[in-house]
Amino acid sequence: MEPYDPKQRRPPRPPLFSTSANAVPAGAATAACDPSTLPAIQSQLRKVIWYSLDNNLVTNAIFSAERLVAFDSKDPDSTYLLALSLYRGNHVKHAESLTKGIKNHVGCAYIYAQCCLTLRKYRDGIAALEKCKNMWANESHWNQHSERERRGTPDAAAVFNVLGHLFMGLRDDKMAVQAYHASFQLNPYMWDSFSSAAETGAAIKASVVFKPTEEMLGAARLASSINSAATSMTEDGNNTQSHSTHANTQSDQDLFAPSSSQTSRNTEPVFGVPPAPQNRLNEGGASVGMETPTSDNSVPTLMDYTKAPPRKARPQSVIDAPRKTLMTRSRDPDHQLEKKRSIASADETKNSQSAATAPATRRSNRILASNRITSKFAAAGQREAKKPKTATKSASRSQLNAEKTSSALVHSQGDVHMAEARPIAVPPPRLQEPKEIVAHAVILDVYKKLGIALVNLCRFDCKSAVLSYQSLHPSQRDTPYVLAKLGRALYELSRYNEAGECFAKVRVMDPLRMQEMETYSTLLWHLKKDVELSFLAHELFDLDRVSPQAWCALGNCYSLQRDHDQALRCFRRATQIDDRLAYAYTLQGHEHLSNDDLEKAMSCFRSALSADGRHYNAWYGIGKVYEKSGKNDMALRHYKTAYSINPTNVVLICCVGAAFEKEGNYKQALVHYSKACDLAPNSALSKFRKARVLIGLGKLHMARDELVSIKDIAPDEANVHFMLARVYKLLHEKQLAIKHFTSALHLDPRASALIKEAMESLDDPNEDSYIEDAEPYLEQ
Repeated sequence: MEPYDPKQRRPPRPPLFSTSANAVPAGAATAACDPSTLPAIQSQLRKVIWYSLDNNLVTNAIFSAERLVAFDSKDPDSTYLLALSLYRGNHVKHAESLTKGIKNHVGCAYIYAQCCLTLRKYRDGIAALEKCKNMWANESHWNQHSERERRGTPDAAAVFNVLGHLFMGLRDDKMAVQAYHASFQLNPYMWDSFSSAAETGAAIKASVVFKPTEEMLGAARLASSINSAATSMTEDGNNTQSHSTHANTQSDQDLFAPSSSQTSRNTEPVFGVPPAPQNRLNEGGASVGMETPTSDNSVPTLMDYTKAPPRKARPQSVIDAPRKTLMTRSRDPDHQLEKKRSIASADETKNSQSAATAPATRRSNRILASNRITSKFAAAGQREAKKPKTATKSASRSQLNAEKTSSALVHSQGDVHMAEARPIAVPPPRLQEPKEIVAHAVILDVYKKLGIALVNLCRFDCKSAVLSYQSLHPSQRDTPYVLAKLGRALYELSRYNEAGECFAKVRVMDPLRMQEMETYSTLLWHLKKDVELSFLAHELFDLDRVSPQAWCALGNCYSLQRDHDQALRCFRRATQIDDRLAYAYTLQGHEHLSNDDLEKAMSCFRSALSADGRHYNAWYGIGKVYEKSGKNDMALRHYKTAYSINPTNVVLICCVGAAFEKEGNYKQALVHYSKACDLAPNSALSKFRKARVLIGLGKLHMARDELVSIKDIAPDEANVHFMLARVYKLLHEKQLAIKHFTSALHLDPRASALIKEAMESLDDPNEDSYIEDAEPYLEQ
């Protein structure tokens, strides 16, 4: 070290490398940079990163990924893991900048495209995926993800799904549907792709989509064959090991010592219990007319097979006699008696060596069986003979089943005996499909039913959607997702009470669910249930104060209380949170319509269309704005557009009919009103408008019939009685006209001046036949 010079301003610097005892060894300092240890270091860090990501330890994953990149900053795989960790941690811009310059790497391009989707840089994301299309187009990893393995990079189905979302951001529905179709064609489990394509209104056949692919079937059969082969090898190994162990055990014993079977024969029963079934089975006399099955596992290797008892003792007369049919021999009592005695004597001979072990009552029963045997006792004896066979191995069971097919029970004159029969041809067993294929079929069948219902709902075929959802199995139907979709379908059909029941079940089953709650709040607004609506808004605010559904519910609550300014603030806040929620813009536009602010209402409806071009409520709102502005032709055009999107909505059909009616085209108006009445037979509004057009066309009797039916649906509606009175006036039925004028006057005293004027003009023959009155206050 240099000596200190006081003339210098700074003391001398210490050496860069110290040789003191506290210094780090040279080997340890260079180990981190040793190229031979670099692969092991990278492998270990990758394990740590995947472990952290699987357990949602995003901060730990980011830290480990940064260390991995520090070891080798030029490795694109390391960069991909760091970008993935950043994207999982919601550091979207950081991940986007990190992967922007990486080329020829599928993982980096995929993360970059997802970041572009979040940042709305749709064209950049599409370009990045298209550049490396040759690297992912033929990849399929659907069967390479399990509890023990994974693929770090995406396959073609996942990439096509992101491409579809990017095209949807560009409002290119055609290219988006093509990308979604390619995604679920490669992997039918891609429900995200299917649902996104269905929301575009495309006519997708779910029965064609949700079925196992050839690749899935082949992989399932291959896995099943491998598993069955491994299982059979394991069983063979266990049998061989058991046989060798048994043989070695006996070879170690004294050759002159009694065998295990002899020992079992000489063993006295404990507390009157006969020997074990396996020991009786090895004796060879457990059954009558059946061969005792044997196997390597149950019979010792030193047993003398030549001295085994014969299979069946039959009289010589039976053997020498010509073969007869079963029924002929069964009717011969001498033959039966002789055969039974021979069988009993054979059993007694076989059991002579085990007199100490066999119970005395068992032998006496066999001796006296020829005189007093009954069918019930014989059946019990047969079951007793079968009991030991159930304790054998699987090979013994198969042999027992084979012997059963070669024997028959013949019932004659109260006797039962075993008779020989011809072998019965057993049909070959049906080949069962592997369990993996059955699992695919069951899961995809559920997907297919839900897909059919979703397509019908997105295409506003709500009746078919309701039937599809209701046809599901209760285990699938009674779930929050299905009940919410069913409630929405019923809401579109204006079946508000049934829809409310479905949404109420959703709130009970899943109180934390936010999806479709904006629809539920609007449903409560239509039902005028201010208490339930207030409670729903309060619950949603407690769950998530920054959710657009909560602000929509609160806005509907204020709207029901006629506080339009507060409702507008709530809907505006909902659009600030999620500017892609078209329904919030539509609700805001309707509030502006209530305040007669047509310009702002038009702006809100157009913003809703920019978020979702198929949002028919926005097209309906624009039509309303033009209708209030006096531009009936523009209103009719937008009503028709909304009607083309949702051809089953009764309100839209009535709006189209009203536009035709204002143009004087009563025939077209009648066509649309009649269709509305067919779709909703209990809709008083459509029936009222139809009756008014029928009056304009001079069909007074048909108009009278429609108004009478409306009176039954809404008996307290003053406008219905007023219109019916004027129809009776045109039909020159003065008494009925006065009656309904009086009813209208009692129901609506505020319109007394108009009603009295109409009553005074009952005798006026110059009154116009067509009646133009204000719309009745009928919503259903």
